[in-house]
Amino acid sequence: MNIKKFLVLICILPICACNSKNIDSSSSSSSGTLNHSSSSNNVDFQENSVENNSLEFSDLSLPSSLESSSIETSTSENSDQSSSYFEESLSSIIEDGDPRNIDSEELYQVAHNLEIDSKGTKEGELVTIKATCVFKFGQENFFFADQKGIFQVYKDNDIYKDIIIFEDYEYQLTGRVAKYLYKPQLQLVSCLRLEKNEEGLNLPRSNTQVAPFLKMSREDDSSFSDIYHFEGYIGADTSNLSKIKYAIIDNFNDRVVAQSSYSSKALYIANYDNREIDEKLYDYYNEEVIVSLDFMLYAYNTQYKTWQIIVLSDTILVE
Repeated sequence: MNIKKFLVLICILPICACNSKNIDSSSSSSSGTLNHSSSSNNVDFQENSVENNSLEFSDLSLPSSLESSSIETSTSENSDQSSSYFEESLSSIIEDGDPRNIDSEELYQVAHNLEIDSKGTKEGELVTIKATCVFKFGQENFFFADQKGIFQVYKDNDIYKDIIIFEDYEYQLTGRVAKYLYKPQLQLVSCLRLEKNEEGLNLPRSNTQVAPFLKMSREDDSSFSDIYHFEGYIGADTSNLSKIKYAIIDNFNDRVVAQSSYSSKALYIANYDNREIDEKLYDYYNEEVIVSLDFMLYAYNTQYKTWQIIVLSDTILVE
């Protein structure tokens, strides 16, 4: 019996080994087929997941989640950026401590010494100046003066829109000495209204003509602190008769051009659309009539390659 069993086992073992190999091969082939099928149908599975409103097992939920996170991050960054300027202004005031008291003369000295960038712009130290508002130009630009001169004040209306400034009132101004496109000015941070200046300011007027300003470069910051008295003629840009732009000229035939040109021999009046100025000058532009007026230098006019001025309307007289 033992010999018979031994012979039977010898016959059976090769058959089992062969079947075992076939089973392993079949299993491996089947597994490979399954993996390929799963990979090729992955998109279909994801689409079905979306259709069934089930993203629990789908990779589509990942980009959706990332996109949401990206939007939230972007919104957060924009919010931070929008508030950073105001926060930076406040922090810089705290860091500077008590601002230094100066007058308009020193303001120009500080502005002149600023290391400006390629566009002629730079902010400097925080200071305090006591001065009277003599002119408002729009909602953001003001002219203030003390007994030593006149200077321009810029108020960022987006940040400090609640600050209301009245002409003829004296103020304690706090701001940064700055240059903007080479123009000296005070970047207003805050102000305290003191009282109305009933006595007014007795600022001297410097007699001038147009010619000296035509030779002055835009980098020159030496002529902003004075009020100028002019006697000459009124020219005008009449390319748009519904919006005549007035200018002052030395000679009756001096050219006032409507397009960008270096040949214009005029100083353009920035507040030309003031009704009082229009009423006083409308009858005299391009007429050989001597007109006298007082003005302040405002900014360089890049369009006409000359200077813009602010005319004090109550000083306009016709001989």
